[in-house]
Amino acid sequence: MGRVPVVSLEEAETWVEKALLYEQNPGNGDFSYLTKGLIIVADQMRDLNEHVSLAGLMPDNFLVDISSCAEEPSGGSQNPTQPTAEMVIEVLNEGWGFTSNLNHGSPYHYTTMAPGYNIPPRSFLFGDFIPDGDGSCALALLDESDKYSIHYSISCENAAFDFDKEILRPGPFLSENTLMESFLLLPHRAGVGYLGNTRWGWVLASFRMEGKFIEYVFSDSASHLAIAEALSKIYYSSYRDITYGHNLFGDPEMEIWTKTPVPLTINAPNQIDINCNSITVSVSTPNGPATDVMVCAWKPGELYYRGTTDANGEIEIPFVLAYGGQMYLTADAKDMVPDVDTINVSNQSNTDDKNIIPGEIYLGENYPNPFNYCTEIRFATGEPSHIKIDILDIAGRKVTTLADNTYPSGNHLIKWDGNNSSGKQVASGTYLYRLKTENKEIIKKMLLLK
Repeated sequence: MGRVPVVSLEEAETWVEKALLYEQNPGNGDFSYLTKGLIIVADQMRDLNEHVSLAGLMPDNFLVDISSCAEEPSGGSQNPTQPTAEMVIEVLNEGWGFTSNLNHGSPYHYTTMAPGYNIPPRSFLFGDFIPDGDGSCALALLDESDKYSIHYSISCENAAFDFDKEILRPGPFLSENTLMESFLLLPHRAGVGYLGNTRWGWVLASFRMEGKFIEYVFSDSASHLAIAEALSKIYYSSYRDITYGHNLFGDPEMEIWTKTPVPLTINAPNQIDINCNSITVSVSTPNGPATDVMVCAWKPGELYYRGTTDANGEIEIPFVLAYGGQMYLTADAKDMVPDVDTINVSNQSNTDDKNIIPGEIYLGENYPNPFNYCTEIRFATGEPSHIKIDILDIAGRKVTTLADNTYPSGNHLIKWDGNNSSGKQVASGTYLYRLKTENKEIIKKMLLLK
């Protein structure tokens, strides 16, 4: 699972805006950064070459930088020359699809370099707290950019959003936010998904779990962040502290971009009549028809349909609609930029008064169908008529009567709540609804599911 630790509407709006851009148009159309990876490393993790091991697990199409932000000349050097926190910020400003840090840390920062192994004086990278004159820097000083990334951290406590600071970290506090919260919630900066420790990282084990995450997230079967995170924990189930303490912050269904994406284009009618029972939608890329693309059709309150395109890049979407309005289409596939489209559903149909000729009777499809608690039945008459509507079981036995009145010409709607004539709920199954007039009878089916 994943969570976004927001505490205000403003924070929620900030993260949602970033996430939608990352998923729908990463980099505002500049996709080149998505296949670049950066690993920031210091101290024991540097001397154990953990950054080299992780980089070797990434695919060949991924350009991984393991030197610009690696502590030099070694992790244990008494006089390291890089990377200062300012240098890390400069490199981050270049834009990276995937970033990772292998450093000692706290809720507020991680150590980019230090004499020996994490010995003061150290250079810290903070989140939204901007230090003054101590050689440190902060994510808040990143240039504004739409090149959002996914970040994996093995540092201790970088994601400890649940700390009771008064007890565990006596004040004064450097920030109300952890480094993870700053990463996700800074507007127009940093990224949209953070995988980090709410408690402690292990020098010799955390990078191994990250390695499994990398293997999974770059595979076709587990590119969703939550799935890759869960599988990496299952693989190292004996690592009790970090399997419980390392967590995903962000959308669990979000997928990391593993290749330079290709844009999709939906081709669909601009408008349909309410009596239309299906549409054919085609999806294409600049190279031709797009096969095996997931297409979703949604009309609020009436329709939710998903399916994949065929070898010609087409899909037929069936439906029964009762109301006018907007139908929304989305096309999406792995490593493809999704497209959205809108179809206007016109209310003008043969159920309107002006289109119903005298003597004509119309019985619509019930909606929703199948239904659970209640369904609506629309009917229309071209002139005043006595109309009776009964619900029958599949054997034709009457369950209840919904209408037995004289109705004026025009459109009408009645509801059935699944009760019989005694007011008791009927069992799940197929039922018939029958409209009868003096001269006409119409019968249609419905399905009740509980």
